[in-house]
Amino acid sequence: MVRDFTSESLSHDPIHGYIPFTSRSGLPSDEVSEQELIDHPWVQRMRHIHQLQTAWWVFP
Repeated sequence: MVRDFTSESLSHDPIHGYIPFTSRSGLPSDEVSEQELIDHPWVQRMRHIHQLQTAWWVFP
C-alpha cells in the first residue's frame, strides 16, 4: 500500500546524495517514523564509533 507522507526530511550523504526519510507528523499514531528510529539512543550511540579508531587519533 502506498501512502503520501506530509512531512519528509533530507539527510545528505557524499556518496548517495540526499536521502529522504519520513518525520513524525502525518503518520497515524500507531506507526513509527524513520526519524524516530534514527533519533533513538541505541542508534545515536553508534555516532561516536569509527571503523578505524586509531587512524582517527592521527587524522581527526
